[in-house]
Amino acid sequence: MEPITIIIGGAVLLVSAVTAAAMKYYAAVKEKNRQISSLQTALASFTQTYQFENVDNQIISNCKDYLQKIFGGDIAGRYAKLSTVEKKEQFTKDVVNGLAKEMGVDVNDIKFEDLGPYMRGYAQTRQDSIGIVINRAVLLSDPEQTVKTICHELRHCLQFCSLLDNKHGYSDARLAQWLYSWEHYQSCETDADYCGYVAQVIELDANLFANSVFNALNS
Repeated sequence: MEPITIIIGGAVLLVSAVTAAAMKYYAAVKEKNRQISSLQTALASFTQTYQFENVDNQIISNCKDYLQKIFGGDIAGRYAKLSTVEKKEQFTKDVVNGLAKEMGVDVNDIKFEDLGPYMRGYAQTRQDSIGIVINRAVLLSDPEQTVKTICHELRHCLQFCSLLDNKHGYSDARLAQWLYSWEHYQSCETDADYCGYVAQVIELDANLFANSVFNALNS
């Protein structure tokens, strides 16, 4: 196979076709990584400036007060007192329903499934049914993360319900953000999808909401 001539920094080099193809691929990857880095910097500034609306502050406070009443600051200890998987699941359903009430969301279905190592849970949002699914492995191994996941997924339920009936009174701008994000949702099926997934407005909002509830709980 004839060597290929390339020029790097003014120097003329003779390389194999395989090396030339690899170098071209590397250059493309390097450029893509540069674009991703720039995007992450821009998204970081967006994350820092994303603000909840007035109604959210009350919802966060209500959820914090509810969790304080149920757990008294010791989520892991409260779950440790439950001796069977069935008891842990039933107790978790009670927590879901309690938090849903504080958030003004009607949850019709609560399930526990084996979702694999990368998914903690997800919301099931339909016009005729609202529910959440929790990873059973997370429930049994990390109760605090389970409760944070519940807050996250219920926030998705609230987002969806607000697009159908804006009883909380969110601004048109916030509803527009949520609607666009729902209609152009980026799922996270591979590691390459992760940056796009977490940068979506509804995911950013749900993460900030869950973190805000826990920050208030631990303050």
